[in-house]
Amino acid sequence: MLKKTDTIVLIGWRRYAIQRAKELGLYVIYIEHNGKVRPEDAKLADEVVEMDYRNIEQCVAWVKQRNRQVPIKLIISFAEDGLIPAAKCNEALGICWNSVETVELLKNKWKMRDHLSQNGFSSIEYSIGKSLEDIRQFYFKLQRPIVIKPIDGTASQDIYLIRSEKDIEKLRQFVERLRYSEFLIEEYLEGEEFSIETMSFHGEHLVLAITDKKTFPNFVEKGHTLPTQLPQEKKVILEEFVKNFLTIIGLKEGPAHTEVKWTPYGPRIIESHNRIGGDKINELYKLAYKHDMLTITFAWAKGLRQIKEPPQPVAAASIQFISLPPGRVVEIEGVEQIRKQPFVSLVELSVKVNDEIKELRSSWDRVGCIICSGKNPKEAINRCEEMIQQLKIKTIPVRDIG
Repeated sequence: MLKKTDTIVLIGWRRYAIQRAKELGLYVIYIEHNGKVRPEDAKLADEVVEMDYRNIEQCVAWVKQRNRQVPIKLIISFAEDGLIPAAKCNEALGICWNSVETVELLKNKWKMRDHLSQNGFSSIEYSIGKSLEDIRQFYFKLQRPIVIKPIDGTASQDIYLIRSEKDIEKLRQFVERLRYSEFLIEEYLEGEEFSIETMSFHGEHLVLAITDKKTFPNFVEKGHTLPTQLPQEKKVILEEFVKNFLTIIGLKEGPAHTEVKWTPYGPRIIESHNRIGGDKINELYKLAYKHDMLTITFAWAKGLRQIKEPPQPVAAASIQFISLPPGRVVEIEGVEQIRKQPFVSLVELSVKVNDEIKELRSSWDRVGCIICSGKNPKEAINRCEEMIQQLKIKTIPVRDIG
């Protein structure tokens, strides 16, 4: 017989999420887009519902009807397009988790900037743009580099750096084909980039880890490493900075992934999400800290707090992503040899021979990754880089084929 606290609704896919929830004895109702349910997830979940959960009215109506049959403890999502539907469903059922207002602040980068500015926190220059002229005016007003990005974008897609007037003209095609009615323009923040992985318990924020980040020149993420190599005094400053941010933004419960740059003027917020970070950061966390953010989250959904103090790393782990110039793949060698290395936990390639490689415009255009562990971050990074060097992927320009 199910207890009231046993049932959760998981909106959208996340690797291992259903498995971790089931390990904790939760009854899992899994909502996924039509035709997107993976057979292995269908076997694990107690119930599977296929619907377009972006239709929030439909999603809320279904959850309310199901709640009358089996009381639901929590609706949760780790998928970017499921965060607001989950918040709306929780609100409809009177479940105390994170408010719709908070989730929308995190989802909408302009609203977040506005909210932070009003609270005098991590203030930077920013504006809403709708045209090339808006970009031009903002650039000449600041007289320093600026960044153009979607208001609610993901996967580092459609982010552009403007360092000169010539760069503005190059954006004409971007603005003309823009699928957004408006976009965010803000000052470019110089400095090292980090993500801070946190878990909140009734408004108390616990920093699980600080992740060192590297990006390609166009802001697409190139690699992540745990634990951070920051000195202790900077770690403390960064941890308190992010805790203050989460309080100001109103986050009360569950995981968050907050991206920050350490500028010449101190830390500044880039963006944040009320979910576990992507790019397999949780896989790195399991290797470096021997904890699982999914398990911590689902335990809290049951009312069990697994971690009360910041965990200490026992090893290091790094993921490095693979990018190739546009062309067609004609040869791949070295994958199996790399997988045999004891310090390699994952080799993943999304391309095969004869596949065509697109220009790197977003995270989706990366062609693979390698995860390595080590005694310390430098060793883990070096091992990743050595393995990537051993991976031979030969491509030729498309125009040279046939």
